[in-house]
Amino acid sequence: MRYEKKGMRMNVEISYFGPAREALGVGREVLEIAEMTDVDRFMQHLAAVRPAIAHLIPACRLAIGERYASSGEVLSDGDRLAIIPPVAGG
Repeated sequence: MRYEKKGMRMNVEISYFGPAREALGVGREVLEIAEMTDVDRFMQHLAAVRPAIAHLIPACRLAIGERYASSGEVLSDGDRLAIIPPVAGG
């Protein structure tokens, strides 16, 4: 199923943590994406536009607001996203 509508765009605010933040050198940014982008397509898009963290993306979780996002969930204009890498304890 194709979600993207031609020409329709929206903005999301992204916060980066841990190795993603270190690799990019920024903790936050606003990124323009296609309207009706789902979580899986967003993560693919993020890996393509931010190659410095592409290797981290498969292991990261995406949060929308204060909850983890589900695969296939559609993002909304103005969503606040967090890219959360795995955490090692010890």
